[in-house]
Amino acid sequence: MFSFSSNRFAVDLGTARIRVSKSGRETIADEASVIVFQKGTSTVLLAGDEALAAVERTPRHAEVIFPVQEGIVADAEAAATLIEHLLKKNNKGRRPSKFELTLGIPTGLTRVERNAYLEAGARSGASKVELIETTLAAAAGLRLPPNDPKAHLICEIGAGQCQVALLSMGGVAQSRRTRGGGENWVDAIQSYVRSAHQLLIGAPTAISVKHVLANLAPPDETDPPSSLLVQGRDLITSIPRSLKLHSDELPSVILPQAEKIAQVIRQTLQGCSAELTGDLVDRGILLCGGGASLKGLTEWLAAYLNCPVHLTEDPELAVIRGLSHFMEKPANLPQTGD
Repeated sequence: MFSFSSNRFAVDLGTARIRVSKSGRETIADEASVIVFQKGTSTVLLAGDEALAAVERTPRHAEVIFPVQEGIVADAEAAATLIEHLLKKNNKGRRPSKFELTLGIPTGLTRVERNAYLEAGARSGASKVELIETTLAAAAGLRLPPNDPKAHLICEIGAGQCQVALLSMGGVAQSRRTRGGGENWVDAIQSYVRSAHQLLIGAPTAISVKHVLANLAPPDETDPPSSLLVQGRDLITSIPRSLKLHSDELPSVILPQAEKIAQVIRQTLQGCSAELTGDLVDRGILLCGGGASLKGLTEWLAAYLNCPVHLTEDPELAVIRGLSHFMEKPANLPQTGD
C-alpha cells in the first residue's frame, strides 16, 4: 500500500494490459485491460486479471468490456472505471480525492480519439490529464539520449497495434502505426486450430499456445518439436475434446503478422533522409512492447530487413517507465501534436 502525499499517476492503457505507476514508486498495478459489469448497470463485478479469468465464462447477467480496441480507447467510461478501480484496489478501496494522470497515447490520433483519452482521465476523477505519445515514452523508458541528433528507430508491438517511430533530438522524424499486434497472432492460432483440427479454442488457450509453441526461429533439427495439450469444443460433435499441438505447425500461422510488422518498419524508413537511416546501420532497431517477446521475432526481423534488431530489456515495461519519467519531470514533457 502507498501514501497519497503526491497524487500523480502514470497509466499505460493498452489493449491487453493496463499498467499504473505512482510518483516516487515503481509500477503499482499491472493487470488485464478488461472489466466485467452487471449488464445494464455501472456496477463492477470483476476487473483486471480477475475479469480476464472470467472471459468466455460469464453468466447472462454479466457484460465483458475491453475498453481499448486495436490500441485505441473505444469506451472512455469503461476505461475510466478500470483506472479508478486499480487506484482503489491499491489503496484499501479508497480513491484519492485529488490526483493527476499522465496517459500514454498512440502516435497520430485524430482529435476525437485524443479526446477519448482525456475523457477517460477526467471520468476517473483526475484533476489534470497529460497525454504522451507512447513511442516517445518508450524512448525515455529505454533511457535514450533526449537530444541526440543521431536517429533511433523504435518498434513498439502491443496487443492491438504496432507503432514504429524514427526519433532524433527528442522528437519524431517519421512514424507509422498499424492496427493489429499480438492479438493477431492469437486470432491466427484460433483460426488455424479451427480449420486444421476442427476444434474451437478460446482466446486464453490461444495465448498459452503463442507463449509456449510459437517461434519464428529456424527449427533445430537436433531437438524434436515441442508440444502442448489444449482443450476445446469439437466443431463436428460439439463435445469437449483435447488436442496435442506441435510447435512445427505454427511458423506459417504466425508469419503473416511478422511480415506486416516488417512492412511498417520499411514504410517508416522510406521518407527519411539517408543520414537518419544511415545511423541505424550501427544502432539497429529497438523492439519493445509485450508483442516483441515472441520467440524468434528479433532474429527473423534482422534477417528479413538485413539490419540489426535488438529486443530491449523488459520490453513490456518500456512505456510505463517512460511515462513515469515524464510524470516525475513534467518540464520535459514533449509536444504530442494534434
